[in-house]
Amino acid sequence: MIDLTLTQRKKLQDPRLNKDHLIPFFQKWIDVPAEQRPPHITDMLKRFAELTAKDQAKFYVNPLTDEIIVLDYRDSYKTYIKSPVDGWKASKYYS
Repeated sequence: MIDLTLTQRKKLQDPRLNKDHLIPFFQKWIDVPAEQRPPHITDMLKRFAELTAKDQAKFYVNPLTDEIIVLDYRDSYKTYIKSPVDGWKASKYYS
């Protein structure tokens, strides 16, 4: 597997261009030599380097297992409606 390019490394090391919650993952793996880094981690780093900070926002990485967690805000967004019988009730909102 081909290692990160110099441009990709610079992008991942610049905190202004990345989401704060991903920076510890980048710091953990960026300086590990490519032959010692698992190939899926290299692939993850390359893909994150191609994303803008806005696109990175929905991705989280578990710090213990290095697994990607994708947040879908549509699944977690709730609205509250006033029911004459039950009072305020939470209902999921899907767009």
